[in-house]
Amino acid sequence: MSVLKKASAGLLCAAMTVSLSSCNLGGPDSSYAAVINGEKIPAGIFISFQQNAYYDAMDYVDPTAETTTAAAESGAETAATTPFSDKSIDGKPVRDWINDQATLEMQKYAAVEAKFDELGLTFSDNEPEKVQVYLDSIWDYYGEMYENYGISENSVKLITLNSEKESLIFNHIYGEGGTKAVSDDELKQYLSDNNARINYMMIELRDKEGNLLKSEGKAEMTAKAEEYIERAKNGEDFNAIIHEYQDSLTAEFSGINAVIGSTDGMEGTAETTAPEAEAAAEETTAASEGEEAETAETTAASEETAAPAEDHSGHSHTTVISKDGIAPDTAVVDKLFDGTAAPGDYFIVEATNGETLYVIQYLDLFLDETYFENNKENALQGLKGEEFDTEVEAWASAITVERNQAAYDRYTYEKFEE
Repeated sequence: MSVLKKASAGLLCAAMTVSLSSCNLGGPDSSYAAVINGEKIPAGIFISFQQNAYYDAMDYVDPTAETTTAAAESGAETAATTPFSDKSIDGKPVRDWINDQATLEMQKYAAVEAKFDELGLTFSDNEPEKVQVYLDSIWDYYGEMYENYGISENSVKLITLNSEKESLIFNHIYGEGGTKAVSDDELKQYLSDNNARINYMMIELRDKEGNLLKSEGKAEMTAKAEEYIERAKNGEDFNAIIHEYQDSLTAEFSGINAVIGSTDGMEGTAETTAPEAEAAAEETTAASEGEEAETAETTAASEETAAPAEDHSGHSHTTVISKDGIAPDTAVVDKLFDGTAAPGDYFIVEATNGETLYVIQYLDLFLDETYFENNKENALQGLKGEEFDTEVEAWASAITVERNQAAYDRYTYEKFEE
């Protein structure tokens, strides 16, 4: 920024293409992009929408894609990269498509401004200040980039405030007390149709060496999963069962490490003779028989003084998954939303890669009392977002646009390629 501050006014206009009438230097006025509803839309707003349209265009055409043509005489094929400017979208040259999209966004911008005033809506006392704080937080990082494109901080502020106005209009129509208010029951149904709360455990289908289990080993793990489900159905806390399984894995892993550790430095073990091994075994047997009575006497006392088993009933292993998500596994998602399962059910799902069994406890989505309030706004957007977008587009299409060709000629998408 320090270099830019030292530049002359003429250099600033040339390098930054700032949309200010004072930078026209006697040429056509390109400080505004269009007149809509009698208001001049700053060029910076147009450039911002133009930038979005440029990146949207990438979803339709690949700027680096090659086209193959065959020579008329030889029939030999040659590949060449068609310039992005020569490509088309929906039958329009890319340049026109980008500018038309940016123009439509300006129309929607103006439509929201007009509707906000028509409905007599206002911001809360601190809304503009919150927007300014947001801008201040990003301008130090991205301000120079925006300005190099010709987008002033004021243009970004106007767009951000317009987005806030659009949200207020949306809530005025569909929110509580709105002209087309959506009930809590509708919102809860939407959330239930698109989300599910589960508690689950994972049982690996691999052996200690990491190999996938064969049919017999897999059947054993499945039987273990079924046993866990049966215990949960009979009243045992599922979280405690999960911890039990996890603890068993930890103990097994510790046992393996202990065996490995006990062999460290045991030189000559393989040379122990059979008679020596037999004598050691007999000595161990005698010692064991001598200790058996003492063990029996201390067992009861040990059971009475041992620390009580850890209570895992307060632990939570729950998560909420989305219908269009992939976690914890697409097979789990498919099962939960295929219409065959309901809250309260337990079931087993094999992972798509065949490496894991998921033992699922299907819970009530609203088990967490805060869930609905925290997701109410998202549900409203999901239910009515598209409908509202269509309405905004209808407002926009009814608005007459007078393009400022000087701005359209001056501000082209090529600057985003530099």
